[in-house]
Amino acid sequence: MKHVQKFLLELGHGFAFVGEQVRLVVGGDEFFADLLFYNFKLRRFVVV
Repeated sequence: MKHVQKFLLELGHGFAFVGEQVRLVVGGDEFFADLLFYNFKLRRFVVV
């Protein structure tokens, strides 16, 4: 969590940590996002 906190601070204001190893299903294919963030200014998810 310490590394996640440092990473969020580098991204700037308006980001929230959603989770890690989040399961995503796109077009019937399964993917896992290492890190999932939400940006409040853009109202978008950021997937790493």
